[in-house]
Amino acid sequence: MNNIDDINPRDLRYLIVVLDTLSMTRAAATIGCSQTTLSYAVARVEKSLGVTLFQRLSTGLKLNLGAERFQKQALIALSELELLKSVVRSPNTFDGLYHLGCHLSVGLSSLGQAISNILSEHKLLRFKIHTQPSRSTQSLLLDGKIDFGIIVNPTPSDELIVRPVATDCFMLWKDKSLGTKKLTASNRILFCDQSSFQSQKVFADLQKIGFEFGRCVDVQELELVGALASYGGYALLPKRIANRYPNLRPVEIKSDSVTFSDKFYLAYRYTRNQSSAFAQVAKILERELKTSFLYPEA
Repeated sequence: MNNIDDINPRDLRYLIVVLDTLSMTRAAATIGCSQTTLSYAVARVEKSLGVTLFQRLSTGLKLNLGAERFQKQALIALSELELLKSVVRSPNTFDGLYHLGCHLSVGLSSLGQAISNILSEHKLLRFKIHTQPSRSTQSLLLDGKIDFGIIVNPTPSDELIVRPVATDCFMLWKDKSLGTKKLTASNRILFCDQSSFQSQKVFADLQKIGFEFGRCVDVQELELVGALASYGGYALLPKRIANRYPNLRPVEIKSDSVTFSDKFYLAYRYTRNQSSAFAQVAKILERELKTSFLYPEA
């Protein structure tokens, strides 16, 4: 007899990892348990549900119809279960694990103080940090795979609450050793992340006013852009990153059009905010982020 009430939360967590990795071997390694333990956990959940969520093939696991939707809802259910634990505690005490996503550069420059303050004040809170580009962070939020996201210039979505936490200015910088030297375009070397919209916009605006470069080096991590440009080069960077490198100076350009304003938001799903405990955690996180960002105003 099938009974969904018999599902053990730990078994459900194990199953979610299996569905995410599509490999019993990788899932067991991720969790830190044996494949036998994992297989029994998956079997118990499938028995309670009365369905088989995936097929075991020689090439790996293949999800059956509805498995992805089940995974999304299961993640939400587990998060809600964590939040329910806080109900029986003090109104000022919060419990549970929260998944927070952001770009690596955002985390390195602005997240440390905020998380440190929250963990010091709320001893039972836990966080798992996921680093990826902002567009991927927003996708993870919409898919229910993370609870919060710090997103730069998010795409409008009716499913998300977005709260502004900071702004920054994306612009052209150069190594101070270049001083006031009037280099020809062929002698200028630019380091930037050519895939980012901010770099593309500022680079195009520089070209419009005749500021050219002999060579451009494509670098995916903004911290590495700053480090490389500090040895005689130019960089396209946000102010919060560039100011971490003492050798970099802003390039003085008369036109104001060669800068880009970045806006940072704390984002989370409307459906999650219906929980009073979650809403309180969101307020705490928003408050700490606003005070920990190095440059709250551009």
